[in-house]
Amino acid sequence: MKISQLPYYVKFVFLCSDQGCYSTSDIKMLEYIHNADSGKPISSLDVGDRIIFAPNCGKVYKIASVAIRHLFDDTELMRLGFDCEDCTSMQGEGKEWLLKILIHADRV
Repeated sequence: MKISQLPYYVKFVFLCSDQGCYSTSDIKMLEYIHNADSGKPISSLDVGDRIIFAPNCGKVYKIASVAIRHLFDDTELMRLGFDCEDCTSMQGEGKEWLLKILIHADRV
C-alpha cells in the first residue's frame, strides 16, 4: 500500500533558524525537500544533513536536531491548546497525524 493511501501519517515540522517554518502531514510535500549536496529529494533525515526547500528556495539549511513529539494514545490530545513548536499553516493536503517529528534547521 502506498503511504499516500493511508488515512493517517506523521506530521513533519521544520523550524528554521531564520524564522522559516514548514509543516506538513502530506507525504507528497516531502518531494520538495531536497538534499543540498545531491539535489535529490530526501529519503532520510540525519543531524548534520544539508537540505533545501525546492523549487523556489535557494536557502541551505543544516539539520541541527530531530525529535519525536506527541506520543499520545489519543490523537485528540494533539489538537488541544497552542503548539509553539509548529507553524501557523500546513503545506499540502492536511491529514490526520499520529505523531510529530520536529526538525530544527540552521541556515547555512
